[in-house]
Amino acid sequence: MSAANDPGAWFLTRASAGREAGAGTARIFCFPHAGGSPRLFLDWQADLGEDAEILAICRPGRDHRAAEPAPTIGELIDGAAAAIAAIAADDRPSYLFGHSLGALVAFEVCRKLAEAGSASPRHLVASGCSAPSLLPSRRVKQIATLTGQEFAEAIGFFGGLPADVIADESVRDLLLPGLIEDFHMAVGYRYQPGHRLAVPATIVVGTDDPHVKLAQVEPWDAEFTWPPDRHWVDGGHFYFEQRAGAITGILSSVIQADQHVELI
Repeated sequence: MSAANDPGAWFLTRASAGREAGAGTARIFCFPHAGGSPRLFLDWQADLGEDAEILAICRPGRDHRAAEPAPTIGELIDGAAAAIAAIAADDRPSYLFGHSLGALVAFEVCRKLAEAGSASPRHLVASGCSAPSLLPSRRVKQIATLTGQEFAEAIGFFGGLPADVIADESVRDLLLPGLIEDFHMAVGYRYQPGHRLAVPATIVVGTDDPHVKLAQVEPWDAEFTWPPDRHWVDGGHFYFEQRAGAITGILSSVIQADQHVELI
């Protein structure tokens, strides 16, 4: 089976390192930000322990799928939704997490899974992302027109690239192509109004995030049957880089609360 047709190609887990999840263990499907490595999420597994198994979403063109062509955002959403549906129809509860662009993709995947019904997630956690109805933002559209050092300096606004990386041409040449691809993907998004999702949700934003403020968070409420919980955590757009517990603690709380409700 080719990678394009193999649902397993979409996921990275700790299972490849010898850690197998139990039959009833919750799954958290994690969607990376623009230019982000899905392997980042595997480092969070230790914080979650046996409560959940992290499955990091790996899009075509990234990591072990580097030889595949990069998808459009629609192809990414459709492919990830189909891959999740293929493995999540069992009794293991599923949760979705995404950061920035990954949160937008996770939201649209959640829509597709909820509509299909058979693999509807138990909860969506969207981090560092404006409401979908506001996307793509004017700033992201502007950045997507840039290249080279101009692009690198512009994305410094988000705090994702250190100053020494921005200044080093050889490092920029190594890191920027994938990031530019993802920005081009992001500007291809077209929001379509839909039914409110009957899926609980949590929105997480860094208090110093320069891109996502209250005005960008409030319209998330219109996407769900119940208004999402909101968490404002210390830090900027990438608040979890130095303190992963800021988000893994929230993920653990979401799963534990959900399991408590199920038992009741």
